[in-house]
Order: sequence, then structure tokens, then C-alpha cells
Amino acid sequence: MKKYIVCIGSGIYQIGLLKKIKKLNYCSISVDQEKYAPGFKFSDRKIVLSTNKIKEVIQELKKNKLNKKIIAVMTQSGTFSAITVSSIATNLQLRTLNLKVANFLVKKEKLCNKFNHGIKRKKYKFSEINKINIPYPYVCKFSSLSGGQGMKKIKSKKDLIKIKNFSFKDKYFYVEQFITGDYLSVLGVKNGNKIKLYSILKKKINDNFSNNEIVFKPDHYHKYKNEVFDYCKKILKKTNFNFGSFQIELIVSSNGSIFISEIEPSLVGSYISDIMIPRITNSAFIEDAIKLYTGKKINYKNKINKRYALLKYFYNKKKLKVISRLVKKYANSNNIRIIIKKNFEIINKRGLAKYVIYLDSQSKTKFELIKKKLSQ
Repeated sequence: MKKYIVCIGSGIYQIGLLKKIKKLNYCSISVDQEKYAPGFKFSDRKIVLSTNKIKEVIQELKKNKLNKKIIAVMTQSGTFSAITVSSIATNLQLRTLNLKVANFLVKKEKLCNKFNHGIKRKKYKFSEINKINIPYPYVCKFSSLSGGQGMKKIKSKKDLIKIKNFSFKDKYFYVEQFITGDYLSVLGVKNGNKIKLYSILKKKINDNFSNNEIVFKPDHYHKYKNEVFDYCKKILKKTNFNFGSFQIELIVSSNGSIFISEIEPSLVGSYISDIMIPRITNSAFIEDAIKLYTGKKINYKNKINKRYALLKYFYNKKKLKVISRLVKKYANSNNIRIIIKKNFEIINKRGLAKYVIYLDSQSKTKFELIKKKLSQ
């Protein structure tokens, strides 16, 4: 009998999971509201429905008599996809994150209120947009969107235009003082008391909180390892996070204080999970997650490779010639690996990066040289 894994979301960043499912000889069922979602071509079956329509998705699965063949429900998407995953998996009596915890984690303001002490933050209605009294710069946060999509940096009154028509899904939004420091992303999986933490990635973001680049350096990893990992374990315990893959977004301020931005109870999107993590560690992150969700054993030990890595996003074509020259120059080097992925915007135009470049090297000198050229 064929065994199916349900994938909530089928966008460009979910393709890594779909490919790995097929490679491990499972079948996939993708759910996405976009008729031409790019992940559908890697799926064995597709359900064209909004991932927020949980009851309808469950009905569709049962209507096609697939529910008894499903062994796991997973996602590489953020925000409310976590609730959909937990709801469907609970209905089908499969391993999943506790639904109460999933509901709590998508409400970023509650998570930040619980753990981020000493930061000025306030709740506003959209009609109060001109009454904000937190000093510039500050950050506006919207609960209905995940990651950078749900955040805007405001440096002056002129920037308020960014949010006046930003989201009508939220009756309220939250304003928080901007924290200067290192933006970190910690990836891992958890099953009861067992935790595997894969890596600490440093992120460089723009004023729209979109990723400009994600960097891994062994020396940076070891600088933060003990303190950051201990903090993440404490957060997971206090939020009662019991099962599944996760991505914890943190800010380490200039004075060493740690603040949490969010916990995404999902696999981090493709490029990071299916290219970067396997290269800088000896672990296949997606494969480990699939084993976890399907009830197989994983190795909870992790080893970091001495490799410098960069994932850089370009939102226009201006840098493409520079990238092409670099690839021609360094692609044949034994110490340099460069991958270029051409991305695209799907129908609803979410502003995805046009090109993504990944590079890594065992040589810190060569890595810093190419990184510098990409930033010129």
C-alpha cells in the first residue's frame, strides 16, 4: 500500500520537502490555494484549497479515501500552516505538535509579551496609526503574516505609508522598539525530551525584514552556541513545545541580551534546509524531520563542519552579471561550491527573490573575498 505524506503549502520554498518525500519512496499530497503552485509538479496528488480551510481539506482527504494511507502531515510554510498541520494530524491521529501550542505560537505578540522583558511595545488600532509614541526607529508587527512579511521598520513618519494599506486582516497591530544586534535563526527538531539543534545562522535583513543574506561561520556558531542553545531549550520547555521541527528567530542585542521574535513550528524553507544545512552539518535536516514525523529513529547527535556558507537573495536582476562572472571564476575550485537558483513569483506576487545564490568554502579567506564582491 502506498504511504502518503500531506504537505501544507506548495510554493517555491516547499519544493525541497516534496523532492525528499519522493526520494524516500513516499507519496505526497500537496495543499495550496494557487492552481499553478510550483510545488504541485513534484506532488503525486494535489488539493487546490486554501490551507486555512481545515475542515474542507480533511473532507477532501476522506472523500478520496486517502486518510487511511496518510502517515504524516508536514509543512515548510509559516504562520497558520502550523495550526492546519496540527489540526489535520490530530484528526487523523498522527504525530504532531500539540494544537494548543500551535495556536499560541502563531500569535507572535503573546510570545514576545511572555519572554521579551525590558522592550517598549504597545498595541494599536489602525485608526491610531498617527498616535504612536515610541521613539524612532520602531517595528510594526502584524499577527496574520509570518517572518519578515509581518514586520515593517519605521524610521520616520514618512515610513508610515508602508503600513497604512498593509493588512486589513489584523484589527490591531503591535509597535515595538527596534533592537540593534545580531539576528539569528536556530533550527532543530524535538520529540518529547529529545532535542536536536542543527545550527545557528546569522541573518542580514533589510528595512522590510526580508532576508538579504543568511551566513554561517564556524567561529560565529561557537561564539553563541552555549548561551543561545540553552535559551532555545528553555523557551521550548516553557511553551510546552512537544513535537516537530522548528525555527526560532532571535535577536542578540549589543549588550548581550537575547530577545525572541518568533517560533515557526515548521521546516525552514528550501535552500536553507535542503542545500545549506546538509553542507554545514553532517545531518540531512529534511530527511531527519520526515523520519521524526513518520515514527522512525533519528540520530540526535550533531556535528558542525568547518565550512563557511552564504545564502544571498537578490530581488532584482542587476547583480546577475556579477554573479555569473564569479561562478565562471570560482566554480571549478575544489574549495568553493556555488549554486544559483532562479526563483520566480507565483500568481499572487508575494515578492519572492528573483535569484538566490548559495556558496560555501572551507577557506575563510576565499569565502570573505567572494562575499565582499557580492555585496559591491
